[in-house]
Amino acid sequence: MPNNKCMSMRGKTPRKRTASSPREYEPVEVYCRIRPLDNPEDSVCIKAISIDTVELVPPESAATRNGQIKEYQFKFCHVFDEYASQKAVFEDVPENERVRDQTRIDDVDEDNNYAVFVSYIEIYNNYIYDLLEELPYDPITGYKPPQSKILRTDNSDNMYVHNCVEIEVKTTEEAFEVFYKGQKRRKVAHTSLNAESSRSHSVFNIRLVQAPLDTRGEEVVQDPEKIYISQLSLVDLAGSERTNRTRNAGDRLREAGNINQSLMTLRSCLELLRENQKSGANKMVPYRDSRLTHLFKNYFDGDGKVRMIVCVNPRADEYEETIHVMKFAEMSQEVLVTRSQQVNFNTGFTPGRRRMHQQYAEKMERQPAERFRSHLVEFERNYERMGGKTTELEAALAQEKAARLRIESRMRAAERKAEESIRRVKDLEKENQALTLKVQDKNWKIQVEKTEKERLKSDFQTRLNMNNKQWEKNLEKIKLQVEAEAEAQLEEKERKLDILRDIVNNDETPRKAPRPAPKPRTYTTPGVSIQSARSEVDMSSIGAVRSKVTRNATTPGVPVNRIPAAKSMYNLNQVAATSASAKKAPVPYNTRYHRRSKSSSSAADIWLDHKPAGSVDTNTVLQPKLGKKRSVSKLEIRDTRDVSKYCLTHQEQDSNDELVTKIIKGDVIPTAAGGTAVVFKDVEILKQTSPGSRKRRSSGPPSVPAPEEWTDVETRCSIAIEGHS
Repeated sequence: MPNNKCMSMRGKTPRKRTASSPREYEPVEVYCRIRPLDNPEDSVCIKAISIDTVELVPPESAATRNGQIKEYQFKFCHVFDEYASQKAVFEDVPENERVRDQTRIDDVDEDNNYAVFVSYIEIYNNYIYDLLEELPYDPITGYKPPQSKILRTDNSDNMYVHNCVEIEVKTTEEAFEVFYKGQKRRKVAHTSLNAESSRSHSVFNIRLVQAPLDTRGEEVVQDPEKIYISQLSLVDLAGSERTNRTRNAGDRLREAGNINQSLMTLRSCLELLRENQKSGANKMVPYRDSRLTHLFKNYFDGDGKVRMIVCVNPRADEYEETIHVMKFAEMSQEVLVTRSQQVNFNTGFTPGRRRMHQQYAEKMERQPAERFRSHLVEFERNYERMGGKTTELEAALAQEKAARLRIESRMRAAERKAEESIRRVKDLEKENQALTLKVQDKNWKIQVEKTEKERLKSDFQTRLNMNNKQWEKNLEKIKLQVEAEAEAQLEEKERKLDILRDIVNNDETPRKAPRPAPKPRTYTTPGVSIQSARSEVDMSSIGAVRSKVTRNATTPGVPVNRIPAAKSMYNLNQVAATSASAKKAPVPYNTRYHRRSKSSSSAADIWLDHKPAGSVDTNTVLQPKLGKKRSVSKLEIRDTRDVSKYCLTHQEQDSNDELVTKIIKGDVIPTAAGGTAVVFKDVEILKQTSPGSRKRRSSGPPSVPAPEEWTDVETRCSIAIEGHS
């Protein structure tokens, strides 16, 4: 079963990298090791063809299934065949330095103190356990199970395991003892493929701490900025497993699932890192999906060196697993890691201070007390002499400091003046910009006002021309209407005079005394149709015309030949019949009361008949006559575009609860803005009243008419009421 083992090394320092420091990158180094066969007679699918290249040949079963044989070659930093020993592998990998490690310390500095700490953890079922932790013992239940640890970040954003045991070692033997202690507690189990199969990922950390000594060379400097830490992590990754081959179940199956999931997350992180580095993208790398990738996040995002050893099984049965591992290793070599920078270990202290301190201590032990006293007196003299020189130097330094302060004060004054000038210039520039903007704004407003005035002037001129044309058109219509009415009145008067003249000439009966005029009544004569007034305007105009004629006929001082008129509708009909027999004249009628409506118009006009919803149909003869019309119940703007006349029907109740219909008419004219406007010019009011209850009257003349003034039919019929039962 293929297995991956990764060995990582990282140099760490609490100081953060500055933005200006250059970065150098190097790829992940991958080595390949071919495991020896258990049975030398088994067929193999992989072999080493050089010190850095392997060839992968598919077995006959895979070639038959795919229909063709395809060989693969993969190149690594170094290839270890099945005959390479364990010692050769771990000696060649650290020594294969393509680029010299700048953080490597070849010689030990005698002015520094060094300490080595080791820790050992494992990642089992995506939980972190400390293999060096002392478990509490219970006499009844035995050792308690270990508690899982959590990951945290330090001040330098480096990941570490919280509460993990670190043991300081002095020799390699002590380090091996600690390693064997943790190895005994690691999770292993028997499977169908391996007798001892790793069920977890293990990490053995070696931390080297370097701290300088103080100026006397006695104690360690307690300054975190001067302490340097380097870490070497040896990681043993558990191999991927397929259930159909291992036939795992229960806990083994759950362990295999977690192992495969963590390895898949590692592959996804490396692929995204390679994609971000090649394409310059900024996709998020899912380090937190697994404890393994989360722990080693800084090894790929930070600086250091990463080396990976890929162990493969050369058996032909392992071809599918081997080719996946080869592709993963080939992809890992394309990931770049930031190379560690040279660490400056110069603390500014005198080199060799530890050796000097030791020599001084040894010398002080060998010298007698008298010589020490003389040396002490000489030292005090030198001290006094140096104190005087120090005083002189301090006085000179004070003078230089005073001169420097004066120069600095002058510089500050000059800087303040320069800042004040710059501020004034900026204020003037801002003021100039503001004034420029105001001038531009005013010019723009003046231009807008001029444009608006020109537009209003043009609009007013257009409307004035349209109104003049409309007035001329209306005056022409009124003129024609007045002429037609005058001609109709003259023809009516002539016709009446002709009728009365015929009556006078053909009347052979003696003239009777004028009878008093009867009360104003309206008779219904069979076969005679009485035209009703079509509006209040007609009703008022009929009475006004008759009163004017009567006044002109009874002017005092002028002899007037009174012509007897018909005293009733019946007599008028008889007179008309007699006149028709004597002289074939046309039947008399009044053109004023036989018009259809004031709504009549030319055939070219298109009417918009607006009747709101809920209007009551009166079913009367007094209806507006509209030639071409378009009827709507709800008025829209688009309805007024293709029409020239507008008619609105409005209904309401008067104070006597009678229905009143108002016909409001107007002209539709276009506006200068492209819309339409309605100019109302006429209103017709139609009323309907109930006839009530009355007695049926005879069609003949009354026997005794009421004594009133002399009247004619036109006066008595000036108002007509149309009723419907």
